Amino acid sequence: MKVGLFGGTFNPVHTAHVILAEWIRDELKLNSIYFIPTALPPHKTSDQAIIDIELRKEMVRLAIQDNPHFKLAEYETDPGNVSYSIDTVRNFLKNHPLGRDDLFFIIGEDNLRILSTWKDPVELSRLCRIVVARRSVDIPVQIPKGIEQPILLQTPNIDISASEIRGRIREKRSIRYLVPEPVERFIREHKLYEAGSE
Repeated sequence: MKVGLFGGTFNPVHTAHVILAEWIRDELKLNSIYFIPTALPPHKTSDQAIIDIELRKEMVRLAIQDNPHFKLAEYETDPGNVSYSIDTVRNFLKNHPLGRDDLFFIIGEDNLRILSTWKDPVELSRLCRIVVARRSVDIPVQIPKGIEQPILLQTPNIDISASEIRGRIREKRSIRYLVPEPVERFIREHKLYEAGSE
């Protein structure tokens, strides 16, 4: 059993997230990928644009519901606690006893650059394989000291950002195809990210 963990704020989850996850799942022949919405990420604690975790969790559920390989995990959904990746991996392993070569923790290339600032990054790299989604192979990769060699995986460069989506909603512009259709419907029904709602 080979499992991927894909954490993020998902504010909101968008098309690039699900395309990236499916690409990595296929490339690494993973049995499943767990999407892990983060209630309070340590590097974004002052971002007032982050909406309630229950709403973001529901959007993830809607985005992945048609893919049998995708699952929703709730290890980081306590709204009162800052979420650390190492704690998420430890908790996951308590419930899913996997070896290091069977657990894959997915991060972006930007996160690799700041990985040394994370909580217990060396232990994280020893508990699981870190997968770095690379959008450009032309930029040299610096592996932080003590970190086990990650898997550097070339992935599609899909230039969609959650902040751009939020901005388009505030401006009453279309977000069609930027997010999965059920997610767009949920956003519209609940008037999320509209001007004056944050």
